Amino acid sequence: MKRVIGLLFLFIVAGLLTGCGSVTVPPSNVMKTDLQGFTLPLTPDENQAVLYVVRPSSGAPVVSFDVYIDSQEKSDMIGHNDTKEYIYTVLSPGHHTIYSKAENWAKIEIEAKPNQTVFLEQIPKIGILFARNELKQLDELEGTYHVKHLELGTLDSKE
Repeated sequence: MKRVIGLLFLFIVAGLLTGCGSVTVPPSNVMKTDLQGFTLPLTPDENQAVLYVVRPSSGAPVVSFDVYIDSQEKSDMIGHNDTKEYIYTVLSPGHHTIYSKAENWAKIEIEAKPNQTVFLEQIPKIGILFARNELKQLDELEGTYHVKHLELGTLDSKE
């Protein structure tokens, strides 16, 4: 009986800590209508790119996903997202590796162009002790839609 209760407890905790998959978004015509008049908080200029990292899923609500640019060093952390949050940063044009830390290190390679906005989604996955994550690049319409409907996450001030 104790073993059954223990297993049940583990399944409940695992269910609370983890979640899977991307969030479903409405059809593109609905997103376009919803975004009329919306402006992103930060837009790039001709000498830079802007990166937005969104976490629209409500999966893994007690685990923050840290975001790093070009290394896994604390000095390269730009901030973290909890559920239903986004963060952003300015990027120099060129090749970048973006890392997301949960139970695992997820990574994605991007090529940032001047005057470009890049959108990435952090997707929670089931982990062993905590939530794992993966990164996926989004198109501009879906990325902008998520930013509009999410709260600002925690940006690292680097001060």
